[in-house]
Amino acid sequence: MAIHDEDRKLENKAAVTPLLHSVHNACTKLGVGRNTIYNNVNDGDLELVKIGRRSFITDRSINAYLDKICAEAADRGALHDASAEQAIKAKARKRQSAV
Repeated sequence: MAIHDEDRKLENKAAVTPLLHSVHNACTKLGVGRNTIYNNVNDGDLELVKIGRRSFITDRSINAYLDKICAEAADRGALHDASAEQAIKAKARKRQSAV
C-alpha cells in the first residue's frame, strides 16, 4: 500500500503548475535565451519577481505572453487557422510542463 501512496504523491506533484519559474526554466519553456527573457521583462511582456537575490518569471505572465504572440501572429497572417494557433499554444504549454 505504501507504493500506491508514493505514486499518488508523484501524480499530485505533476498536476501542480508552479506559479513562479526561474529565468533558466522560463528560457527553456519559451525556447528563448536569457537576453530575450530580460528584454521582454523590460518591455513589460513578462513579469519578474524577486525573492531574496533570486529572480523569477510569473507563470501568469508567461501564459499571457504566449497568448499575445499567438494573437500577433494571427493578425499578421502567420497563423493560417485556429488549429495552428492551438497547436503552437499546446506545444509551448507541453514544453512548460516538461520542465
